[in-house]
Amino acid sequence: MKKVYLVFSLLILLFASCKKDSKSPSKPDSDTDGKKYEVNFNIGIDADEQNLQSSSKSKKITSNADLSTMATFLAYYVFNSDDKLVTSLIQTSTTPNFGKITDGFAAGTYTVVLVATKNKPTEYDSKHIVAWGSDIFYQKFELTVTASTVTQNINLQRVNGQLEVKLLDAIDDETLSIQYSLENDYSLLLNNGTPDISKPYPRGETKNIAPALFGTTNYTYKTYVTNTVKPMKVRVTVSNKIFGTYGKVIDSVMIYPNTRTVLSGNVFKGAYGEQGFTVTYNELYGSDTTVVEY
Repeated sequence: MKKVYLVFSLLILLFASCKKDSKSPSKPDSDTDGKKYEVNFNIGIDADEQNLQSSSKSKKITSNADLSTMATFLAYYVFNSDDKLVTSLIQTSTTPNFGKITDGFAAGTYTVVLVATKNKPTEYDSKHIVAWGSDIFYQKFELTVTASTVTQNINLQRVNGQLEVKLLDAIDDETLSIQYSLENDYSLLLNNGTPDISKPYPRGETKNIAPALFGTTNYTYKTYVTNTVKPMKVRVTVSNKIFGTYGKVIDSVMIYPNTRTVLSGNVFKGAYGEQGFTVTYNELYGSDTTVVEY
């Protein structure tokens, strides 16, 4: 009788062991849960975005550029399908392999946002970036991760424009400084790469004039502007020992993405006199076209 009980007990243990080792075909093994797959990004600058740096008479650039040739700062943000930030990374020009990112994700669909600036931004987070007077390059795209390694070449595009103010007449000998003011600029929204018009920022920069610059013609000031959606007012103010403070206001100036807007004219008083300003737009490598005259 004891032998029968022993055999029966062994059969029960064998059945339980077999049941424990069986696996449901509808569920993955526990050791594969949360597995991540490698993703590599090689980040550069789109060819068309480089032409703004060149003279309108220069040959058109057709090859994409290494990121380090036009930027010193890179921010990388990744959001999941619920729009939750899952990873982020900041690189600078001193980072080894600047512009190359290796990451790992579980299988799924993600949104990747990349933004690069020529100079370090004043403010930045996963929602917006403020980079006064600096070139801004941007790209947003969907990334689908499957059970394999992914390598992508991503070329960023310029989302702001350049403002150039050229003073044609000679700088008066009694000039102390020249101030350039912009009535309204904006930060850049990273969810869509457009200016945040809900919060305008006034901007200004003063250039002190050394005696060595007296008599200089075509004195030029350049800056980058994020406001590419609304007209702005540009003010040029001269501080002079004899005439005090005076200047010109140019209304309804539009800045367009990846385009240089040129304001040129006379501003100084004194023996040289003064005249109005002309506004032109240089679309990359094309010829200038006069838009408004003052």
